Amino acid sequence: MLKITIHDGPEALTFQVEGKLIGAWAKELEQCWKTAASIRDRKALIVDLTETLYIDEEGKRVLTKLFRDGAFFRTAGAMTCSVVDEITGKSAPPWRGIVIQSIVLLVVSVVPVVHSAANPAVSQPLPELVQTVRADTVRLLVCSS
Repeated sequence: MLKITIHDGPEALTFQVEGKLIGAWAKELEQCWKTAASIRDRKALIVDLTETLYIDEEGKRVLTKLFRDGAFFRTAGAMTCSVVDEITGKSAPPWRGIVIQSIVLLVVSVVPVVHSAANPAVSQPLPELVQTVRADTVRLLVCSS
């Protein structure tokens, strides 16, 4: 089921999309968009996806078209944020996660060995050292986003 509510405010024309944006229902959003173009004037065009439960390939196609026509998106939740990031080009390259995971594995496995070999007098227990490395890794992951 899909519900589309159009809010015609003084500065924006908002399409509130609730439910599943799939197949023929996605095409219905596209048709509403075309129909509302006559009342748009110079208002911002907003697609509110905060209550959207699922978006299939047809939904993505329609949202991509709306984005190219100047739409802004309002999102909530990982799924809608991810879809909108993909459409707007804000998503991270797919290889970045693999590179970061590889670095984390390397740091967690090599640093304790190098640390104990370079500093035989240091008696820091391995779990404590690994926890320190993981804390530093978390900061690295946060900074790289």
